[in-house]
Amino acid sequence: MSQADKTAVSLAQIEKLSNAVIRRIITMTKLEKGVVSLTIISFLLRLLWLDKPIGFIFDEWFYVGYCYAVAGATSRIGAAQAILRFQVDPNTEHPFLAKFLMAVSIALLGDNQWGWRIPAVLLGTACIPLIYLLIKKLSGNGLLAFISAFLTSFDSLFFVHSRTALLDIYFVFFMILAFYLLILNRVILAPLALALSFLSKEAGLFGVPIVLAYVLLAGRKSIKMRLLYCARFLIFYFIFLFGIWGWWHLWAPSGFAGSIEHFRYIFQYASWLKGPNPPAICSKPWEWIFPQLFLLPDSFAVHMVLMKDWFGKTISIPYHAGGIIQFWGTGNPAIWCLTIPAIAFVLYNYLGTRDRLSLFTLLWFSFTYFPYVLMAFEQRFEYIFYFLPSIPPVSIAITQALLSKNPPKLVILAYLATVVILFFVNFPIRSIP
Repeated sequence: MSQADKTAVSLAQIEKLSNAVIRRIITMTKLEKGVVSLTIISFLLRLLWLDKPIGFIFDEWFYVGYCYAVAGATSRIGAAQAILRFQVDPNTEHPFLAKFLMAVSIALLGDNQWGWRIPAVLLGTACIPLIYLLIKKLSGNGLLAFISAFLTSFDSLFFVHSRTALLDIYFVFFMILAFYLLILNRVILAPLALALSFLSKEAGLFGVPIVLAYVLLAGRKSIKMRLLYCARFLIFYFIFLFGIWGWWHLWAPSGFAGSIEHFRYIFQYASWLKGPNPPAICSKPWEWIFPQLFLLPDSFAVHMVLMKDWFGKTISIPYHAGGIIQFWGTGNPAIWCLTIPAIAFVLYNYLGTRDRLSLFTLLWFSFTYFPYVLMAFEQRFEYIFYFLPSIPPVSIAITQALLSKNPPKLVILAYLATVVILFFVNFPIRSIP
């Protein structure tokens, strides 16, 4: 085939693909167009002032700045390249993947706030259509799926983690992806995604009991077949988890003999983070769902970034020039304050209907929230952002309760408007840069 013929074939394939995309756009339902619009708006909001502050927000200094120090490089570009060349395993108290993805971004986009934060923007935005697809598949209700995604998108804490160089949005994204692949019955890709969730942050392990419990309780096959499915899932999960992690340990020096020893160290390290005198920024899990509705900004110095949580506790972080800015990390009261009644409704609904969505919502919330309640009684140091993976199931539960009695559209719109208003009231950047 001549070069001209190859070009003609390529152009024909491009035209065919373009026509297919155009036809799909034309045939999209209103809800599908709404999800696309919501995703675009979510993405643009997360990009807004992404380079502000010039310094680090909260633990960014630990995951970005500390990587720089550990690598012994003269710049974070050098640190990123060291990570990419498997010359260092920074922050060994957490797995490597989220920091590796940050390093890729810094190597591509440079040593700046865009380079640190863009992966979080992309993954945090991708959570929104994923939630829609997951809930639509589970329930068959497009409106319920859309509102669930909408609430998650306009939760203030979810927004904050979708635009900062922290680990949590990475593991939450891969966890949601694993759930969607599970519902699609992707028996290899689902455990792979869940393994990537753990490799981003160890809290991704909470996804495993969610999957196993759902398969055992919602499956229509015999108990023997469900147990076999769970066993196969676990086998693939651990093959992917320790296979990928072991491959990393072959190349990156970490001080551990291998991934299993590193696995033990991570949970041993976590067990040390407790005591009778927790840091001032710590809070208890039951406080997360009884927040103050409004907080007044505190005063702050020019050289500091203030990261403020829902309880008015403020962390001051050194900030190298670039103006004054206050960054506010909090949840959306219109969502978080409804946690208890919404989850109670879903439990009541499940006991009466045994529907898959209610079961999945209960399992998702229970295994991402109640472990912290148990750990709190052991005086474990806990922080408000641990509630991040529980925000989607709370959003789903609120939507189920909201739509249960077919309320007038005006009621639904009024609630969504309240969510948006409180989102901007609690917008993290408290002063225009």
